[in-house]
Amino acid sequence: MGSMVGHRSLDPVKIARVCARRLASALFALLAIGVGVLVLADLSPRDPLASYLGSSYLNASHQARAQAARALGLDVGWWQAGLVWLQGLAEGDLGISRVMARPVATVVADQLPWTLGLALPAFALALALALCLVVQAYLRPGGVFDRCVQVVTGVLAGLPAFLLALGVIGGFAAAARLLGVTPLPASGAYSPGARALGLDAGDVARHAIMPVAAFALSLLPTLVAHLHRAMGPAMISDSAQAARGLGTAERAIITRIVVPQAALPLVGAATSTVAALIATSAIVEQMFGWPGIGAATIAAALESDLALLLATSLGTALVVIVAGWLGDGLAWLIDPRIRHA
Repeated sequence: MGSMVGHRSLDPVKIARVCARRLASALFALLAIGVGVLVLADLSPRDPLASYLGSSYLNASHQARAQAARALGLDVGWWQAGLVWLQGLAEGDLGISRVMARPVATVVADQLPWTLGLALPAFALALALALCLVVQAYLRPGGVFDRCVQVVTGVLAGLPAFLLALGVIGGFAAAARLLGVTPLPASGAYSPGARALGLDAGDVARHAIMPVAAFALSLLPTLVAHLHRAMGPAMISDSAQAARGLGTAERAIITRIVVPQAALPLVGAATSTVAALIATSAIVEQMFGWPGIGAATIAAALESDLALLLATSLGTALVVIVAGWLGDGLAWLIDPRIRHA
């Protein structure tokens, strides 16, 4: 009887209902975010027409301003602008970015690789460092190292990303002065003129060291907290206690028993960090002059560039939603209790 229950077939109707509910929730969330972006941009005190015309704005006639507003699509209400953008989206056109003076699709295609090249190494570094710290702390729970990890991660969690970035810049500058070496670049993704001559991987890597370090430090407290919560129950599980009774070394128990048992919470930790990853990337890119999607989103927000702002905001929201779906899917594959719930 237990075998039949354990291997019962999945209910396709139930799966279809769950998928339909999630799709409806996602569409509602995207609609709410899109409307929120349009309303906030409309309420912004900055006049995008003044930014576009620059110093000639004050001397421009009312007719010249009206013509410029019509050419830029600024002569319609926020809801009309949203409908126009949606119509273009249905035809595969994301619009033209006023700030970048290029099609939005081109901006995303050009700058997304830069964001991924910064965010993925930073996430991998932060996850590896968090795992090492938590494993080492659990070897002596409540010990000096464990307390130091809690204090340091608590301080890092309380610091805004831009302060961490400034601290990283100052720390690397002081280390370079102490060692008598050339300081690392603190701005941009490559040396001046390098793009025209062809980007060099080593040059880009040198420029990425400080942004990746700041990015990883921003993510570290969240990942350490998730790992602590995930590994706690596994540390006192029956299998871990039995291994201790057999005289197994604590390090072997953690690496061979505790970490595998914490795989499911780790999946949740990774997917829940996506939103923080996106928010942090915008700040880090802006602080270090990194030409990614985050910096483009901030520029679009400051100038009420609706086409670029809608594309990046809805795109990042969709990434967060899909990451949640993937996390739930992995949990369904890993844990049979979820499959047969």
